[in-house]
Amino acid sequence: MQTEKKRLYSPEIDNIVERFGSSGFENFTNQYQSQQVARILHRLFEVIQPIKPKIVSHDKIWSLWVRSERGPRSAFMTDAEYNEMKEMGEIGSQDDLESLWKSYYPEKMKWHEVSFVHYENKLFLRFDTRLQVQFNLATGDISGADLNGDEQIQFLSWLQTAIEDEVERFVADPNGYNQFINENLPLRKRYGKIKRMILWEKVDDIIRFDEQFGQANLEKFELVVDAIKEEKLITEMTADDFFRYCEICYNANDYFKDSNGLSPGEKYRKMADGRDEGLLEVQGDSQTAFEKWHKERTQIGHPWEICRGGNETHISLMVHRDSNGWKLYLAGSSRVRAIETAKMAIALFEHNVPFILIDAEPMLRMLKGEDMVGIVPEDVVASYCQSYFPKQDRIHDCINPWHDEDFVTVVEKYAEWYPLEELELNN
Repeated sequence: MQTEKKRLYSPEIDNIVERFGSSGFENFTNQYQSQQVARILHRLFEVIQPIKPKIVSHDKIWSLWVRSERGPRSAFMTDAEYNEMKEMGEIGSQDDLESLWKSYYPEKMKWHEVSFVHYENKLFLRFDTRLQVQFNLATGDISGADLNGDEQIQFLSWLQTAIEDEVERFVADPNGYNQFINENLPLRKRYGKIKRMILWEKVDDIIRFDEQFGQANLEKFELVVDAIKEEKLITEMTADDFFRYCEICYNANDYFKDSNGLSPGEKYRKMADGRDEGLLEVQGDSQTAFEKWHKERTQIGHPWEICRGGNETHISLMVHRDSNGWKLYLAGSSRVRAIETAKMAIALFEHNVPFILIDAEPMLRMLKGEDMVGIVPEDVVASYCQSYFPKQDRIHDCINPWHDEDFVTVVEKYAEWYPLEELELNN
């Protein structure tokens, strides 16, 4: 028995993807459904063959855009759902519902990116970064998103038809098709760049690093960046030495201005990640004890995370041993920690502590507002995105501006947008 095809609108597609688009890879158990899904995935692999794949290492990669209609308001919220939300006080009127609907789906058409990767005998499908499927073309094994249900198969059937239509249009007129995509793909689906100074000047209530940091500090930091380009070694290192370096960094930001009685180690205990691998228990004045700990530590903790935070929002002061001595590395160049880290760099330099500042030049450009900020599409998290941009643009910091109207207005007017990769016929 085949699942009846149903016309799907953007809200319904998003709902299915949100509910079933897990990135895990658990095999399906319902054989009938799996065979049905396998047939569609086999067909999708056949459909994309007229498009020339991009070759990356041993992978063949296809990427194209499909569109869905916003549809009627009932596709966004049924009458029953509206009445339930109204009873709960979450929505007040039909006008409120209209505004909510248009805020989620401001355009009549929504664009979705679909990518395929073929490696060995496996096909990987990704839809809008939120739904991922791995399909073994030889065995029919399927893993990834939960496609084991009628709704999911209706979605796959819609996707099959959408991709067939797009490929047919492309084959009929490759140049015209590429031109259409370039002219119509919304900016919020593209990568771009914008000068940070423009954001500072055009976006209301934005934090300006140059003003927050101060011109005097900015000039000092520029001198520090220039002066520390030559790496210097520390000849001796103890736990007490390390905690003293941490204290210099802490004091540079007045973290403990009301707790001057704390020792350097106690300050570290309060500020650091907590997973110190026993560093706080190392004999403080012994070079031998520190070297032994450094050599034998488990390396499963974060002893160098001297200011706790997330993956991109912590500050580290790392100690490395080489054959000639010790090296001290200061790192914390994320947008939210750059000023603190720059103050630490100035303080270490003024205390004659040899150190290496990671990403020194990008930090300096950021604090002066001279760098280019990368702009990512609306469904991409703006973390670890530097590799998406050309190296010559020296993109260090990225933003996803599409959920803030002030930012949207500015980037749409002033940003530069990278050209899209055009599809080619597969000869």
